[in-house]
Amino acid sequence: MKKTSFKFFAIGLLGIVICLVLAYVLQSAYLLFAACVLPLLILPYMPDIRTNQEINPLSKNKSIQVYGITSGENQASYVVIEFKPGRIIWSKHALYFSADHVAMAPTSSLKSNAIALPIYKSDLIIKKGKHRWVGIKLKGMTERSSKFSFKLKQVNRLVVSIQDIKELFKEASPAHKRSIKKSKQLQA
Repeated sequence: MKKTSFKFFAIGLLGIVICLVLAYVLQSAYLLFAACVLPLLILPYMPDIRTNQEINPLSKNKSIQVYGITSGENQASYVVIEFKPGRIIWSKHALYFSADHVAMAPTSSLKSNAIALPIYKSDLIIKKGKHRWVGIKLKGMTERSSKFSFKLKQVNRLVVSIQDIKELFKEASPAHKRSIKKSKQLQA
């Protein structure tokens, strides 16, 4: 949560407590009404419940792995996110991973019995405030899955084109750099 959001949230809570105390002391229905309306005003500043998933590149948990599949000339052509079925919570908004922490793997290391889901460029987003983090909109996956013969619970691999990721970074480069600069200024 941002510091400014936390400040407004704290001020709102303090306002509610003050209104309740004054309503009790002064026996005022108007102050009681104000204490009831204040939660509606501070609602946008409430702490965010995690609506996204992140794949932590430094985690030792091997239930989700991100790696690049190399073609014949040792250039990665796809990013593969491999996971155990049920590990991805499809009701979340997005799944984020770091584009900088993608290990390379040969095509022969892929499991042949995996159910893969292709990720289109329209499903990709950039995470604000984090440098070179890519997100996959999971809502797009759930909408598209109704056309498939399998269920999302059975999927254990997502495949993203490296070219789509590069284009996404090119298109959003100036705006993304500004958001990174702002987030670093806020942290300092």
